[in-house]
Amino acid sequence: MTWIAGKSILAQVTPAVLHWARIDAGHATSEAVIRRLPKRARISADQLRAWETGVSVPRMTQAKALAKLYHRPLTVFFLPVPLDYTIFETEYRRLSGVKLSQESPELRIALRGLMQRRKDALRLFGELEETPPPFDLTIHLDEQQADLAKRIRLCSESSRNDSKLGRINTLHGQDGATRLKRLAC
Repeated sequence: MTWIAGKSILAQVTPAVLHWARIDAGHATSEAVIRRLPKRARISADQLRAWETGVSVPRMTQAKALAKLYHRPLTVFFLPVPLDYTIFETEYRRLSGVKLSQESPELRIALRGLMQRRKDALRLFGELEETPPPFDLTIHLDEQQADLAKRIRLCSESSRNDSKLGRINTLHGQDGATRLKRLAC
């Protein structure tokens, strides 16, 4: 719900959701957010803290700027409670130089996108009443990248020839079937 004060439209965001969105986007402090926002957003760290604690509310343009930075739809800020979903640490193996719960905002965005695409692919397999094929590929740390790429291509090629994907090939073309197969593994 929004209301007008003078010429500005105030966004009645949920403070807890605003705080959650910042942390989930990988910004540990409000200062980290301010450094990444364009100056025209006119948001200070103190303002952001006030919005996250419910002391004040942002203007709609400021809320939009935060939504863009956090890679979230603006409507998320109006939910009554933060979203509940799987924590990143359970979704990928440890990356060199990346501490748990301290991933960069860019890595968090990429991981969130990958998790969503995997979920979409599994949903499509379910709608087609198909079971995703197993992806039994072991990678060794001392393996050369070129050799690994070749093995992945071979695995993907054998998956593409899987007869279970015949219907997907006719519906979405062979490239779509390969992409769907790749996302589900």
